[in-house]
Amino acid sequence: MLEHVTARLLGDAALAALIGTRLHWRRLPRGVNARPYVILQTIAGPDDYHSRGNANLQTDTLQADAYADTYDDALAVVRALRARLGGYSGTGQGANVRAIFNDGWRDLSDQTVNAEAQLFRLSLDFTVHWKAET
Repeated sequence: MLEHVTARLLGDAALAALIGTRLHWRRLPRGVNARPYVILQTIAGPDDYHSRGNANLQTDTLQADAYADTYDDALAVVRALRARLGGYSGTGQGANVRAIFNDGWRDLSDQTVNAEAQLFRLSLDFTVHWKAET
């Protein structure tokens, strides 16, 4: 699912115009200083079961954090993420994504490592219903 979501987001011209390829899983790589950027992480991922065992369907919660120097830039990234993922379904990169739903977003703030810059951070949660392609 991680590869599928990555390909889906990087394939969007509107999002690419804002962040280029600055889409990263779990943390920002060293040496990346350009903004805005997006950090993705799975924050919950239980398997789904029925009376006969594992249903081979997963429902993951995906958190997407948009970081930018201005609130307007962070908001533009959030809007592009919501437009690209909200209501989406499709297959590829080893995953059959049944549906992605936006569960809401929140305003946060953050600082760079040595507090030299105050960043705007908007965080979104998506529920991703998917199963591995076989």
